[in-house]
Amino acid sequence: MLQTAFNAARASGEILKKYYRNDCGIYKKGDFDLVTDADFESEKKAIEIISQKFPDHSFLCEECGFSGKDEAEYKWLVDALDGTINYSRCIPLFSVSIALLRNEDPIISVIYNPITEDFYHAEKGKGAFLNYKKISISKNIYLKDSLIVTDLTKDRNFHDEFFKTMLSLSKEVLGIRLIQSTSINLAFVAEGRYDIFIKNKIKYYDAIAGTLMCEEAGGTAIDFSGNKISKSSKGIIVSNNLLNTKILEKIKLS
Repeated sequence: MLQTAFNAARASGEILKKYYRNDCGIYKKGDFDLVTDADFESEKKAIEIISQKFPDHSFLCEECGFSGKDEAEYKWLVDALDGTINYSRCIPLFSVSIALLRNEDPIISVIYNPITEDFYHAEKGKGAFLNYKKISISKNIYLKDSLIVTDLTKDRNFHDEFFKTMLSLSKEVLGIRLIQSTSINLAFVAEGRYDIFIKNKIKYYDAIAGTLMCEEAGGTAIDFSGNKISKSSKGIIVSNNLLNTKILEKIKLS
């Protein structure tokens, strides 16, 4: 199954490279959301490759929605272009993001940036890897030495709360980076480039590939109540245990 995820990510990545810096057919998906021809074509390619190997599995995809049987044991989560706005502006921070759930439990995660050719993957209980070398989450324990990464929710109703939280945290940390690609952000946290990922509204399925990666790299993913991430969670904090606790305390005080 992992090899199939690799094959699907690579094939989707080739399509993204084909359109990159060329006409990718940019369309409005919402007031503050875009979609491109590359999104659709790369997603269809990933589904095609996986379904040929596993015809009884179901899919939940960013553009095509749900397909397959509700009762299927295995479900693939496919976002074949996570970071569409970056992609549309030729900013090389986007990825093919694929996760596999078994009875709703995440067991495989692949995040691939076809421009840098960085290939992240994780298997439950087996660790997280970048280009087949094991990676670990930051061991930093001090907020003053910590770099936070985040991305804005498309729901503008949450922005006042978000910037209030960020204003409070900005006085305590080394720096804050705002990069619009959740999967890449979480992959960088898993690798230790960033110390903390935080977002005050997130879709559960959108974060699964990245949170599994971080957990297998030694981190934890909690919501703003301190609970493990679930479908009912809105906010998310991902880091090592100690920094998660410190960030949670700051959020509750903000």
